[in-house]
Amino acid sequence: MITCLVPDGKPFSQIDYDKMIDDIPFHQLCCSCGAHGTLIRHAYYTRHLKLVNHTCCLCVLRVKCKSCACHLAILLCPLLTAVIILSDPDSLHL
Repeated sequence: MITCLVPDGKPFSQIDYDKMIDDIPFHQLCCSCGAHGTLIRHAYYTRHLKLVNHTCCLCVLRVKCKSCACHLAILLCPLLTAVIILSDPDSLHL
């Protein structure tokens, strides 16, 4: 997993996530194997997020290291600390 810092308290959406992903200099990131500049966009997966007053769906980017073939998700810090990440929307019980 690669975690990106974002300003606290800022509203968050798929558009914000996509803009932040577009700004990431992948050629400067390091894989957990130690290789630099080897990460490429690989796939997306869907996560349903339960926020304080609503739920939303987010397509999370996965990258692949060309050196070791490791797959990593690109997550934002607020997704790790401020929401419950669920893969099954039926389990939200709202």
